[in-house]
Amino acid sequence: MSKGKELAKIMRKSYEVVIGKREDGFIVTDKQILVKMDGDQFREFFSKYNSYKSTVDIPFEFEGLISSAKDRPFTEANMNLDIIFNQLSEADKEVEFTDYAKLLDSGITARVYKAGEELGLIKEKYKFLFEMGDEYRTEGRKNSIFILNEGEIRAVLMPINNGDSSVREELKSLLGLKSDKKLAQTA
Repeated sequence: MSKGKELAKIMRKSYEVVIGKREDGFIVTDKQILVKMDGDQFREFFSKYNSYKSTVDIPFEFEGLISSAKDRPFTEANMNLDIIFNQLSEADKEVEFTDYAKLLDSGITARVYKAGEELGLIKEKYKFLFEMGDEYRTEGRKNSIFILNEGEIRAVLMPINNGDSSVREELKSLLGLKSDKKLAQTA
């Protein structure tokens, strides 16, 4: 499945989706992920996303908010998405995605990542976004993860807020351990 179609499949369940135009393509976000697309990727996304919606067809040149609210499905606006892009300068920690996943109490499967000395979680369904980049950066485990390709932002991903636990506490939780002694034995 293409990136545009996969993104549409994920975003179809979002209550609100924002579409913005930039000189080098389009930005689509549902407040959990933000993806920068070229014209072809956006056409694939737009066509598939439009087919999922039961509202009237979304105009292709539309820029603004698409909402699930029946009384106002479209709100046209120019979105200042540069606010998000400007946060990249603060993202000084390299992100390493692990092969470990955790099933949360909510039923969501989360992927574990490391940012500096901290561990964080992202929704497993977004792992296809990793393929868009060759570098991953964040300010910390509670901040946006920037997916870069050749130094340019391709996507932004919000982590799952899983409290203020330390790496040791996260590892104990992931491994299902109750004491630090067992953690030392597994290391």
